[in-house]
Amino acid sequence: MRILVVSVCKCSYFILFTRKKQQKRTYLQRKNAFFEKWEEYKLYDNSLFCTFAVTNNENMRKILFPLFLVFSLAVMAQQGDDGGKRLILHPKDGAQQVFDVKKVQNIQFAVVGDVAVSISVEGSTGTTISATFTPTEDCATYRVACIPASVTVPADELQDYIEANYTMEKSGAGTFEISGLEPETQYTIAVSASDRYGFVCSTATASATTADASVISMPKVGDYYYADGTWSTDLNTQKTAIGIVFCTTTSAADKAKGWNKGYVMALKQASVGAMWGSSQWSEYDAGDTYTTAATSTTDMEGYSKTQHMLAKQTATLTFNAAQAAVDYGNTVAAPDGTSGWFLPSSGQWTEIFVGLGQLDRSDINGTSISSKAADFKERVNTLLSAVGEGKADLFGNGYFWSSSEVGMSTAYYAYIFYNLAFYGYYKDSEFAVRSVLAF
Repeated sequence: MRILVVSVCKCSYFILFTRKKQQKRTYLQRKNAFFEKWEEYKLYDNSLFCTFAVTNNENMRKILFPLFLVFSLAVMAQQGDDGGKRLILHPKDGAQQVFDVKKVQNIQFAVVGDVAVSISVEGSTGTTISATFTPTEDCATYRVACIPASVTVPADELQDYIEANYTMEKSGAGTFEISGLEPETQYTIAVSASDRYGFVCSTATASATTADASVISMPKVGDYYYADGTWSTDLNTQKTAIGIVFCTTTSAADKAKGWNKGYVMALKQASVGAMWGSSQWSEYDAGDTYTTAATSTTDMEGYSKTQHMLAKQTATLTFNAAQAAVDYGNTVAAPDGTSGWFLPSSGQWTEIFVGLGQLDRSDINGTSISSKAADFKERVNTLLSAVGEGKADLFGNGYFWSSSEVGMSTAYYAYIFYNLAFYGYYKDSEFAVRSVLAF
């Protein structure tokens, strides 16, 4: 006995299975909501005929199930001239359809969940677009197509276009590169989400534009970043290196400002010792910006926090570490189109540890990042040393301020010693400052 279960996003339904005696064609009659328009679709299985009713109303499902069963049996009782059974369909819109039936195989009832995929464009080169795709739990697979602005695809034809032109099929979340594109061209990234039975339940789109042809690669963690706003994996001694890429995603707030490629750590320290604030009680926003232990490794708002501190400064209240991080730009100018230098948050320090130290993210436990401080220092110092003697400050044991506030009197600092961690300490203490920027 063959059983085929067909699923539709956020719906419950009944399915009647029959097999045609003669020509094998497959149809799917779908009702999107009770008493709404019937629509006809072809199924992937070319030997079964299916019809079902859809409703999201629990009481209506209880009524429909016995009615549908009775309807199925009644239909099968009809006899054709040749003595065979016939299935007669009466769609609300459309002509009556009659099918010869050999046998009813099964009736199934099923409920499926939310089948969808969200798209986040991460960046582009002259010939590629990088995007992150995040499917829901009920999405088994999804297909991706890239539509140039010169091609117009009506909304009701988007699914068919994707099926005919998709360039990748994936399962699970991930960041992927779409290649073979034209420079400085606008595209629509389109994705169709399928359930575990292979049926498309939803589509989604996002707009993206490829970069200038001179941009030949997306940044990678560990790339050198130059004064002209470019980057490369191998050090280009013909350019002036000013930092190292430590993360290739940015916060939502930074993306909104146009900085969507990543973050860069400065080659040198902005200060070997600066107070976080001018006094132990240098609170700047009455507690509503406090970073908890649970969010200390995910707080990526260093830029916003730095700008907020600087805006709150007065003649008697100063935020020395944040000011030192910004003033680093007087010595090493940040490229146009970037955020400029700022004091990294605790989450951005986490990315420096994990990214440049090539550490295991699963080791993170609250404010404890990793026991492999020696590995971090060895790996990041290898990158820094390559720039040239006197052009970079290497990491040893030390404490570095973050822009993340613990409470009224304390702020988080990055602890680099026998292990890597965050601790809260008094704001009038002097710790080192290392600037970062978003690009």
